[in-house]
Amino acid sequence: MNVARRNQTARIARTAAVLGGAIILVAFLVQFTVFSSSRDKTTLNEAYPKLDSTLIQKVESDSAGTIRVIIEAVPGRTAEVIERVTALGAVVETSYENLIQVVAPTSLLPSLADDEAVRLIRLPLRPIEPKPITPS
Repeated sequence: MNVARRNQTARIARTAAVLGGAIILVAFLVQFTVFSSSRDKTTLNEAYPKLDSTLIQKVESDSAGTIRVIIEAVPGRTAEVIERVTALGAVVETSYENLIQVVAPTSLLPSLADDEAVRLIRLPLRPIEPKPITPS
């Protein structure tokens, strides 16, 4: 009876050791994956600091499409930015003061963001339609 009990105890100890090792391995892999993905996001934001986060995702996922964006130029340099945008093949739809609305291939956004005359590139804001006010 003693030998059978020792064998059973040894088997339980080996199983516990294997499970403990597996848990440690899984915990390490989860921590490594979370660290890697957060590092990638930081790197992307550092690579394109003038691009809105939504546009960074667009650049990374769909470089063949076109997108409408608002380019905020450094004050006094709007004409310079418009010239550069059209030279790169994007279409300037309209501008107001230092804001320029452009339709451009997503692949051009990083090079536009590198221009020192560009302060920020973002998506256009969507206006919210006012609801009619009814007197009570």
